[in-house]
Amino acid sequence: MENRRTLAVLGARGVGKSSVVERFCYNRFYDNYNPTIMAMEHVTLKIDGKQYQCDIMDPAGQDDFSTLGPNVTIGVHGYILVFSVRERGSFEMLPGLNSNLLVALSGQKVPTLLVGNQSDCGTNERQVSVEEGKQLGKELKINYVECSAKSGEGVKEVFVTLLRDVNRTIADEVVDEGFKCSIS
Repeated sequence: MENRRTLAVLGARGVGKSSVVERFCYNRFYDNYNPTIMAMEHVTLKIDGKQYQCDIMDPAGQDDFSTLGPNVTIGVHGYILVFSVRERGSFEMLPGLNSNLLVALSGQKVPTLLVGNQSDCGTNERQVSVEEGKQLGKELKINYVECSAKSGEGVKEVFVTLLRDVNRTIADEVVDEGFKCSIS
């Protein structure tokens, strides 16, 4: 299908990746933590007048800097790198994860979005400020947004923002292909 998009949600264990996906796909939130091995959710999203079938891949948490396998790199149109604003360690591991992702993609440019989850927490619980999130996004050359899977605030915007980036990238690739020629 022309309007099918595959998105992958990556980040450390326990940062709320599955909760963000669950909130987006089903508008529900569960307080209990249940580690994910690999999940694939399917949702239809209409943006900018077009309907998209989105396959959202939710693999197990990436707690180390091991190589990312083909199950999270082949056929993926965009990535959401999630950390918890309440857990500095989940934030600090993202540059390494992003680096591994770039290596696994062999330099291919794939839209990626940095997301600080649990933004509904109080300032005394927050270990990563909005400014630090924006700064890391700038360093990684990707956009930064925050959301709360618990309240739902900002969750839809995460997926809409990434999907728009994916669509721009796909449109750019089509234009680039239109200008290719060979001389014999």
